[in-house]
Amino acid sequence: MSPSGIADAFASLEDPRREHGQLHPLLDIITIAICAVISGAETWVDIVDFGEDKEEWLRGFLELPSGIPSHDTFARVFQLLDPQQVQLCYQDWISSIKPVLAEGDIVAIDGKTLRRSHDHRQAKSALHLLHAWSVEAGLVLGKRAVDAKSNEIPEIPELLKLLYLKGCIVTLDAMGCQKDIVKSIVSEHGADYVIALKENQGSLYDTAQSLFAYADARHPRLIGQYSHTEEISKPRGRVERRVCEVMTDVAVLNDLSQQEGWTGLQSLVRVQHAQLLDGQWQNTQTRYFISSLQEKDANQLLRTIRSHWHIENKLHRVLDVTFRQDDSRIRVGHSPENFAVLQHIALALLKKHPKKISLRRKRLQSARNDKLRWQILNAFSK
Repeated sequence: MSPSGIADAFASLEDPRREHGQLHPLLDIITIAICAVISGAETWVDIVDFGEDKEEWLRGFLELPSGIPSHDTFARVFQLLDPQQVQLCYQDWISSIKPVLAEGDIVAIDGKTLRRSHDHRQAKSALHLLHAWSVEAGLVLGKRAVDAKSNEIPEIPELLKLLYLKGCIVTLDAMGCQKDIVKSIVSEHGADYVIALKENQGSLYDTAQSLFAYADARHPRLIGQYSHTEEISKPRGRVERRVCEVMTDVAVLNDLSQQEGWTGLQSLVRVQHAQLLDGQWQNTQTRYFISSLQEKDANQLLRTIRSHWHIENKLHRVLDVTFRQDDSRIRVGHSPENFAVLQHIALALLKKHPKKISLRRKRLQSARNDKLRWQILNAFSK
């Protein structure tokens, strides 16, 4: 994303200011903010400090007819910018660097609350964003703000509408286990799904539990087609075991798909997770999943299920730890949602740059090193 790339991506963004008050070009404001966030800025004052320190460098590719904008200007502009327009501009940029996801790519969807974006005096709840994350590309593909009086369920289909998902695998936690959502994924987007089940799914959860209990009591191969895998891992000194079992071509699945409305349902999955303590497997946890994949390979489904947590570890945790998103007091108007887009852009650029150091160190070095910062801005240039 070179400066010209920023101009291309945000060229259609409508300036919310009155014409006589536009002392600073909108693209200059956006570009300075992106450069500053890459270099560690967390507030509007931080952005102004960066701009004043690097004004000579910024003049190499920006107009800056009235110098560096004040922190009030940055705050006011990002409060007023239409977040849907900003998101569409972001997706224009994503399309330019990752035009089409490959068949079989995993797109994880999950939500994150910006915890300090609330304003009790204005009776404003903390902003909750629903993200779509490409596991392979390591990019935020899109986001939707969740209404404070609602939950993620009605926003998931709206987020899906923003994405081109043909041939991809969409993963969701149990919140997304809804008939309308699975129908949208399969019928409208031509994608597959792997979705977690919880006990509040009622008959669907009971069916999955009963089928696997029947298999345990008899022989699993008596129930349609069956696949099994076991994985041992040693994260951070622990020894963990995951057993994944997959049932396909079970007659009851056709009933669930055709009669009860679970579109495309092809397999039920059980994953049992245990930890080795005192020579015995203990703390066993059992989770069930539904999937439209016709894969009979339990290894593949286990990798897909585990890949869903990349959105927590490689996006949400990074936004909190590296970008300190949960500590941000940016909260007025549309500024929290728009500032989140700046962080998504900065994260993508920092990750793309090949230097093998932590993102935190890369941000610190970018604040000092003009050459490195320019390389990061051009990280996606061919």
